[in-house]
Amino acid sequence: LQRHVQIVRVLSTVALSRLTTDEQGDIRLEVRREGSAQPTDAALDCFYRGVYIRLFERQTGLQARQLLQRLELTRQPPADPGPWQSLGVPVAFGCPCSALVFKSESWTLPLPGANPHLLAQLEQPILKHLAHLGLALPLTALHARLAELLTNAPNVEDLAQALDISAQVLRHNLSEQGLTFSQLLDQAREAHALVLLANPNLSLDQVASKLGFSSASSLVRAFRRWQHNTPLKYRRQLLEAHP
Repeated sequence: LQRHVQIVRVLSTVALSRLTTDEQGDIRLEVRREGSAQPTDAALDCFYRGVYIRLFERQTGLQARQLLQRLELTRQPPADPGPWQSLGVPVAFGCPCSALVFKSESWTLPLPGANPHLLAQLEQPILKHLAHLGLALPLTALHARLAELLTNAPNVEDLAQALDISAQVLRHNLSEQGLTFSQLLDQAREAHALVLLANPNLSLDQVASKLGFSSASSLVRAFRRWQHNTPLKYRRQLLEAHP
């Protein structure tokens, strides 16, 4: 969702998306129309029901009613609400802006079949374009690119080269987001550590090596700082929750 909101700015000149969290902790993906063009109700129905919602269903392998708390649409109530009712999700019409409201527990759902290496290849030209437009680079995308470089103790020049942008542009982009490269690297290590620890076949030494740590003890110290927990206890809790 975070990637979508930031990358859609490159793909569309008609709609802008943003993520917010409501008072109940649910995630709102709001879509606001830009410009004077007024799409027909049929076009809006096709976009939201036929494309947008189906996209998230395909990505997660779940149905809309399992993902969404409700839908909010700017269009007026249709003469035949049956197609919307078939989603099994409450729908409000005539709202100030359209929004897909995801259940809070949807936020951490895995994406079956996700291929981070393919994603990195597909994202590279988009990230480069975002950087040259002066737009914020999605941190989740930067974490993913750094994850491929961690074993070689990457610096800002290494990441910039992987993104095919200059180190100066990357530093400026991070600075605009209130981050240093060291902070980004620390975040990337934490995010990748959680992924690696979910694999019970990897020893603690192997996880530490893949994260660029010199020893398992260094990983333990860092993990305590990140999660207020130990790596092995985190893995045990994870496996107990998802046997």
